[in-house]
Amino acid sequence: MKAEIYSRTNCVFCDKAKMRLSKYNPTVRMLDQDYTRKDFFKK
Repeated sequence: MKAEIYSRTNCVFCDKAKMRLSKYNPTVRMLDQDYTRKDFFKK
């Protein structure tokens, strides 16, 4: 399974998702580090 998580700092729900999907070795994209809000909404 391929998993990709779009996350931000201090996000409890993001942390829970990362913990639950950790066995699938997800790609984690961090807001303002890997992408901007503008880039996110372009997709």
